[in-house]
Formats: sequence, structure tokens, C-alpha cells
Amino acid sequence: MSLYQKYRPQTLEQVKGNEDVILTLKGLLENKETFPHTILFSGQTGCGKTTMARIIASSLGCVGL
Repeated sequence: MSLYQKYRPQTLEQVKGNEDVILTLKGLLENKETFPHTILFSGQTGCGKTTMARIIASSLGCVGL
């Protein structure tokens, strides 16, 4: 198992940094009926785009990740 897979945060509370993004995503997840159809993550390599996307997908109950 790769280090990035072993130590990847599993919840928004475990993510370090990106406080503004975390607060926004927590607010969106509180009411799943009004959750947007798409979210665009952008930024430099290593800033947490994939981690955030995986956390959101698991919070919404998506399978296959």
C-alpha cells in the first residue's frame, strides 16, 4: 500500500489546512437536498483536490472509490 493511500485523511476533520474550503464543504454537506451537481476542485499538485473529492464522495454515499 502506498504512503498516500495509507495516510490519506478519511474525514474533513482529519484534513489539515484548507480551512476555508473545509468550512464551505461542511456547510454544503449539512443539507444534501440542495447539494450542487458539480464541484470544481483546482490548484497545484499536492494541495488536496483528490482527497477532498474522495471525502465528499464517501459522505454522499458514492461507491467505487
